[in-house]
Amino acid sequence: MATLKSGLSQLHNTSFATYNGVSYASNDWDKPWLWNGYTSAGQDTGIEACPQDWAPSPSTASGTTEAGSHRIRYRYKNEQTGYVSNPSNEITVVVVAGAQQLTFAVNTSGTANIVTSSDAKVDKIIVEMSLVDGSAFYTALEVANAAGNAVVSISDASLSGAPILYRGFGHDPPPYFRAIAAHKGRMWGLGHVLHNAGTISLTNGSATVTGSSTLWTEAIVGRYLNPSGSGLSPKISGYTSATQLTLDSAWTGSTASGVYYVIQPDNLNTLFCSQAFRPESWAPLSFTETLLDRTDMATALCPFFDSLVICGYYTIEKLTFTNEPFESIGGRLPDGKVSLVSTNRGSLNPNCVIEVEGVVYGLDFSGCWAWNGGAPIHISGPVDDYISDRLYDTFDQVPHVCWSPQERCVRWTIGIGTDFVNYYIDTKQWDSGVHHVWMGASYQGFSDGGQFAGYGGQNGYVWKSDTSIVEGYPLLDGSNNVSTTVGTVAASPSPSRTVFTITGGGLYVNYMFGADPTLDQMKGAPCYSVGLGETEIIASNTATAITLMGTGFSQVPATGDTMYIGRIPAALYTKIFTLREDFESYQPRYMHIWFVPARDDLNYSGSLSIVTSSDITAYLYEGVGPEYNQAGPKSDWVAKDESGVEFTTASASITLDLGDAGGYKKVPIGSYEARYLQVALFTSKPPTSGYKGPRILAIALDGYGTEVPVDVR
Repeated sequence: MATLKSGLSQLHNTSFATYNGVSYASNDWDKPWLWNGYTSAGQDTGIEACPQDWAPSPSTASGTTEAGSHRIRYRYKNEQTGYVSNPSNEITVVVVAGAQQLTFAVNTSGTANIVTSSDAKVDKIIVEMSLVDGSAFYTALEVANAAGNAVVSISDASLSGAPILYRGFGHDPPPYFRAIAAHKGRMWGLGHVLHNAGTISLTNGSATVTGSSTLWTEAIVGRYLNPSGSGLSPKISGYTSATQLTLDSAWTGSTASGVYYVIQPDNLNTLFCSQAFRPESWAPLSFTETLLDRTDMATALCPFFDSLVICGYYTIEKLTFTNEPFESIGGRLPDGKVSLVSTNRGSLNPNCVIEVEGVVYGLDFSGCWAWNGGAPIHISGPVDDYISDRLYDTFDQVPHVCWSPQERCVRWTIGIGTDFVNYYIDTKQWDSGVHHVWMGASYQGFSDGGQFAGYGGQNGYVWKSDTSIVEGYPLLDGSNNVSTTVGTVAASPSPSRTVFTITGGGLYVNYMFGADPTLDQMKGAPCYSVGLGETEIIASNTATAITLMGTGFSQVPATGDTMYIGRIPAALYTKIFTLREDFESYQPRYMHIWFVPARDDLNYSGSLSIVTSSDITAYLYEGVGPEYNQAGPKSDWVAKDESGVEFTTASASITLDLGDAGGYKKVPIGSYEARYLQVALFTSKPPTSGYKGPRILAIALDGYGTEVPVDVR
C-alpha cells in the first residue's frame, strides 16, 4: 500500500474519473490531480504555462535558419501523452543576411533563458517558430527539460513540414470543480463546494483575514467571503496559508473574532470541459451554466450513452452535443444543449450516481431512483424507511454507490458509512446490511478474476467486496494454504489488550511468491474474542501474533480464550412479515430455508465441511426493521416439533443443524398475537477447512413469496 496524495481535504470528498488508463480526481478544494499507474505518487493535472517574461538574446553562428523576421516561443510537453502547456510570450528574432543558427540558453530561471518546468510530467521543451514574416507557428526543435542549450537551425522548407498538431492556446490546467467525469473523449468538471470550517477574525480597515482551523487552500482565490451576520461579501484576492487570506479591498465591517463564515464561488453550477482527446487542456471559455433558474446546487455528473447527466440536489438535466459543446472551433459553432430531465430527483454528492447496464441509478433525500431516458422512477419503496432513518441532512457527503458484479446489485453505503442497501437489478429486490468499519468510499476494481466492488475504509485499508468469507484477507494464502480463522490466546508472552500470541501460529503472512514475516495481510480484519464477547480491528500481524488498533479490547483476554478472525458473530434478518389471522397462532406459518449442506465429515454425502457443528440459532423478533425490534426476541413460539426441528414453547430461540444432507429446513413460526414479526438467524462459528459457510441460498415464508434477507452483519 502506498500513499498517492497527502494533504487532501477531509471535508470535501474526492470524485474520480478514468481516461486512457489514467485516474483523474477532483474535490474543488485541492488542485485536480491524476495518477497514471506507475509513478510513486499522484501529480497535479495539466501543465502550467511557460513564463510570460521571456526576453532572450540568442547567440548566432552559421546555420540554415533563413534571413528575415521570425516569431519564436516555447512550451512544455509530456512526451508520453503528447499533452502540452500554453506557450511563453513570443519574441521576434531577425536573422541577418545569410543563414544562421540561433542558440538559446536553457536553465531553471532567468528571463534571458528558456526556463525549465518543475512539473515531473514534463520531459520535453518545444521551440516553435514562424516562417520568415509568417504568422503561423511550426515545430522548430524539441529539447530535454533540463539545463543546456536549444539550438535552432532549420530552413523554412523543413520548418513548414513540421506543423504543430495541437491548438496554439487553450491548454490551461483544469479549474477547480467538485465532480469529474470522462465522456465522449473529454474530461468534464461540475460545480463547487461551500466551505465553512473553523472561524475567522476581521479587522476594520485591514484586508487581511485570519482563520482558526479554517483549512483554506489556493482554491479560495477569486471566491467570496461571507462572514455571518455582516451582510458583506468581499472578494478574496490572495491566499497566504491555511489560516490567512487577503481581500481585494480593506474590510469595511466591524472588527470581530470567532466569526462563522462561508466561502463560495460566484456561480455554484458551472459545467467545464476539456479539449477533445486532451483531458489536461482546458480552454478558458469552454464552460456553461447549468440548473438555471433553479434554487439548487450542482452535485454530480454521470455519462449515459450520448448524454451527460447533470445532477443537483433536487434537479436532473442532461447535456448533448455533436462537435463542440461550448466553443467555436475551426468555423464550427458550439452545439451543446442542456435539457431538463426532472425537477424532483437528484443526487446527494458526486459519488451517489452510477450507470449500470444502460440505466442510471441515484440517491437523493427522497431515496433511490432509476433512469433509462424517460422520467426517473422511484425504486427504493421497500427500504425507504431504512434509508430515511440513516440519511442525515448534515451527512450528505457520506453516502456513495458501487456496482457489485458478483451479487449483481447496486449498493449504496449510507448513514455514517456503515449501513448499506442493495438493489438487485435482475429481480428488482432489496436487502440491507452493515459494514463492520466505516467505509468512506467505494470503487470498481479489476483483477485476474474480473471486475469487483471495493471500498476504502476509515482506517486506511482497501477492501475487496463479495469475494472472501473472512472479510479482510484472502481465503487462501500465497502457498495455497487455508488461512487461519480461529485460534487461542497463548500464555507466553503475556497477552495484553492490544497484543497477544495465537497458539499454533499459521496467521496469514504469505503472498504468491512465498512467506514474508513482514507482510501483515490480516490488517483491517475483525478479531472476535469469544471470552470477552468483543470485536476489534486488527492493525497488524506476524505469523504468530496479532496487534489490535487503538486501545484494543476492554480488558486483557484470558489465556486459552478463543479468537475468531472474520465477521463472527454474524446475523441475517428476514424481511418483516405479518401474522393477522387467528388460525396462524395455532396452525403456524413456516419459514423455509434452503442452504448448502455442511458436515464435519468431508466425505459425508459428498458435501464439504463448512462450519463445525453447523449450528444456526434462530430468533423471532417483533419490530419494523433490522435492529429496530420494539420488544426484543419473542418467546411465544408455538409448540410444534416436525421436520427434524425441535423446540419448546416459550423458548426464545431454536438451534438448526445445517448439516442435513438435503439442504432444506422447515421451521414452524407461530404467535399468540397478531403483529409484525421478523426472524433473525445468528451464527458464532467461523468457517473451517477453507470452505465457505454457512451459505443460505433462499428463505421463504409459506406461499407468500421468496423472502430476501435484509440485513447481514
